[in-house]
Amino acid sequence: MSLAETRKSGRLGRDDASADIATGHDDARYALVVEDHALTRAFVKDVLVRSRFEVMSAGDAAEALALLDEFDFDVAVVDLHLGQGPSGTLIIDRLQSDSEWTAVVVLTSFGSPSLVDIGREEIPGVEYVQKSQITGGADLAEAVERATSGRFRTTVGSEGSEYVLTPAQAAILSLIARGLSNDAIAVELDMSRRAVEHAIRRLFRALNLEPHDMTSRRIQAVNIYRTGSIRVARRKPVHDATATCDVGSEIDTDAEIQA
Repeated sequence: MSLAETRKSGRLGRDDASADIATGHDDARYALVVEDHALTRAFVKDVLVRSRFEVMSAGDAAEALALLDEFDFDVAVVDLHLGQGPSGTLIIDRLQSDSEWTAVVVLTSFGSPSLVDIGREEIPGVEYVQKSQITGGADLAEAVERATSGRFRTTVGSEGSEYVLTPAQAAILSLIARGLSNDAIAVELDMSRRAVEHAIRRLFRALNLEPHDMTSRRIQAVNIYRTGSIRVARRKPVHDATATCDVGSEIDTDAEIQA
């Protein structure tokens, strides 16, 4: 059942904690917002309402999937990082497989999907927008119109990003940001602990983080991760040296690296 048909049947006549929809005409356009931060969600909803969309919203992947089971949308604005649960890429994959008519705008702090979803270097067929590029509602409204008209920009990452990481370094940084220990990272990526320590050492160098008695480089790295100032270089068709290099007999006594 489409949203227009559902509206006519009266099922969209009330709001609840997970979905809001403005009253409108039968030929209105319909939008889904998937964003875990309430203030950002409210901002996006306001921009879409001003652009003459009727809007429903979800704060996590489970809410979004439930809405997709019931309704059709003209556009979906999806954040990649949705807290502790599944990422926004799950929602995007569902839309692109089951709702090809729905335009997708990725609105995220991260310069690459691989910073949220390991191994996911790009998401084709979407308008990809970093939150740092949005200076006002007009910027977001333009991105939505590009997506709905099929003129989306699929460039991932800002060329002005301050740091450029390899895919392997991005994978490790995303796991550090999730709070994983080196042993847990080794299990997750099927690496030895020493290889993980070597990779973290290279990661810190790439982020220009030097050892200091008064600061934690792991915390500094997570703070950089959250600012959206990282771009992930495209994977080359060779084995990544960070994951496969021979660490030899080098031993690092830095507690931050051996965490």
